[in-house]
Amino acid sequence: TDNITNATGLVFTGNGAAAGATVRLYADTVLAGSAVADGSGNWSITATGVADGSGISFTTEQVDAAGNVSARSEALAVTVDRTAPSAPAALDLTAASDSGDVNTDNLTRVTTPTITG
Repeated sequence: TDNITNATGLVFTGNGAAAGATVRLYADTVLAGSAVADGSGNWSITATGVADGSGISFTTEQVDAAGNVSARSEALAVTVDRTAPSAPAALDLTAASDSGDVNTDNLTRVTTPTITG
């Protein structure tokens, strides 16, 4: 995939954690959420406070019951883009298709007119 999203609630899931370990999710260096792994080591975290940006590096680490902290996972680079594109240009009948009194009145008798915009 292209790792580009406009989602407001990014959900990360994984497995392989120690049963009962706390899994922490980071967006770059900021803690974005945590969850406790189930008995099979599965976990799911909905990231919070993630702003729009390009190449945000998401990583995880786990903390076992004794308080030992693992190394961070390899990073997943994600682009978060929630900005809507600009409106398209206004539609207009081309002068060649405008058969009205003047070629700018947008009146036509042409059966297959050309519209730009």
